[in-house]
Amino acid sequence: DAEPLLRKVAAVSPRIAECVCLAAKRHKARPGDFVRHFDELLALTAEGRFEDKPTMIKAGSPCLSELIADEGERAELAARLNAADRYMRSDDPRVRFGEAETDALRAAGCLIEHRTDQGGFYSVAACVTDAEMAADVARRAVERIEAEAKKRAEEEAAWRERSGQAKLSPEEAKDARKAEREQAKKGAAAARKFNEDLGRNLLARRGKQARREHGLARLKALAAILLADNPELPARGLRLVFSQLQEVEVKQLKSGAKRSKVSYADREQCLEYLTNSIDRARDVGEGVEILIDAVIAGLLADQSELPRSKRIGWGTGAEAQVRKLLASELKAVKPRRRQAGK
Repeated sequence: DAEPLLRKVAAVSPRIAECVCLAAKRHKARPGDFVRHFDELLALTAEGRFEDKPTMIKAGSPCLSELIADEGERAELAARLNAADRYMRSDDPRVRFGEAETDALRAAGCLIEHRTDQGGFYSVAACVTDAEMAADVARRAVERIEAEAKKRAEEEAAWRERSGQAKLSPEEAKDARKAEREQAKKGAAAARKFNEDLGRNLLARRGKQARREHGLARLKALAAILLADNPELPARGLRLVFSQLQEVEVKQLKSGAKRSKVSYADREQCLEYLTNSIDRARDVGEGVEILIDAVIAGLLADQSELPRSKRIGWGTGAEAQVRKLLASELKAVKPRRRQAGK
């Protein structure tokens, strides 16, 4: 089962395919995990240490330091990137590879890509195997980002022109900019004072009393954030394992036999169910238990009972860490799988 995956990697880099196997052996990956979690094996290979380690640069938004070896050129490109995006300034900015850059890497035969079916959507793990090509593509990406920034600036200038803000005289515009800088300076000083006070207040209110008074509300706030960012989580597992999220219709056939048809709650209904369950929690422990049950169901529930069109995908970049932290609970609740037909 793993052979097609390895062959695809080996077509780009035989050494990386070898290192993937070494990483699997090193981390004692089970045969089934080799296929199911091939994207994680690629990540482990990129992070691991091997003799004659091949180049594996994560595609997507790598840091400039991963792409450009020359310090002078790296500093120049960093300055250009920071100028193009003043909100994301960094000493080591990330270079966003767009479709054009990805196509160029793919055409050069130095891009390894692995798509993982998350049950309705796909996640892609990708890495570049040629450092020189990666650097060249990074330079093109910087040029594209600069062009995009220039276009945005032109559109903003056009908007200012239409709104009348461009009708100031040079002296008036200079005075306006000076006043704006002074106002920004005062605002920054006030923000600094506010943040310092906030930090002191946060530290001062820590303790058992605050945990008793606010613990449940804090948990519900964290749950609200988690579910807002992961609305598919409840439907991924809970509707398959809890009867209250299912409707069973039993029909009697002409032969006299009975046939059951199960209908499952949709994403919105499952989200509402979990939200209400957490809201009704009487203490922090109960709320955590309800939330973790949803996570465990999302990780373990088998969607094979559903047609592909009805499955709901959910995934997290922290899945490996979550599985490790919850290993004992996962082991305790996971049923022994019965053989088909029994």
